[in-house]
Amino acid sequence: MQEINSEDNLVILHITDTHLYADPGSTLLGLNTLDSLQQVLKTAMESTPRKPDLLLATGDLVHDASAEGYQLFAETVQATGLPVYCLPGNHDNPDVMKATLPPLGISVSENLQLDRWKILLLDSTVPGEEGGHLNEETLSELTEILGNDSRNTLICLHHQPLPVGSRWIDRIGADNGEALFELVRNEDHVKAVLFGHVHQAVDRYEKHVRVLATPSTCIQFEAGLERFKVSDRPPAARILSLSARGDIHTELVELAAIPAGAQLDAGGY
Repeated sequence: MQEINSEDNLVILHITDTHLYADPGSTLLGLNTLDSLQQVLKTAMESTPRKPDLLLATGDLVHDASAEGYQLFAETVQATGLPVYCLPGNHDNPDVMKATLPPLGISVSENLQLDRWKILLLDSTVPGEEGGHLNEETLSELTEILGNDSRNTLICLHHQPLPVGSRWIDRIGADNGEALFELVRNEDHVKAVLFGHVHQAVDRYEKHVRVLATPSTCIQFEAGLERFKVSDRPPAARILSLSARGDIHTELVELAAIPAGAQLDAGGY
């Protein structure tokens, strides 16, 4: 685990599903993903009462899994001046990430520890698959960490570990996410599970554990539908403030509107 220092409250800027490309002019469903990421980061940094302690990115950083795309991601997020921690999503190539990002100062799938909190980054990707899975080694390591360390805990992954109510994307969530919650339901120090992948906001509780999803920095998906539909919700990020007592205050930071050109009538991507 890496150690970082912060004030009593740890402030995290969370982004996810940035979907960059090797070509900075490329678009996803008509939206330039680099431009929308830059706008989201600027808006988020200007909206926080104090500078965040770190930036956390939970997967689908690059849509084409190119080394050039990861280089572009690194350049863009490092412009915030924040330490950056990330994990892979189903559109990423973990091997390319690990070869490209750490030499550029970006931590990949590396847990963090503080005086009062630990932040665990789990890899839920399966090579060649859209859906996710937490392998036996990951769950075993998580069991050991939770059993030996009772500090407040935030668990992060890419795929949703529980259904979010959109059947089409729930078919490609973490197929054994329930195993994760079997581990954390009786661990009172686990305060929240945070993920991306669903391109929509989620904020609810599973017993004592807060379940949080952050919208994408580009295109959003309409919530609660049987089939894929693009939402007119704008690109967004999430700010989390973690107190020493274990409380979590969080809010979304959205652009004023979805950028022009987004293909709201698209049938898939």
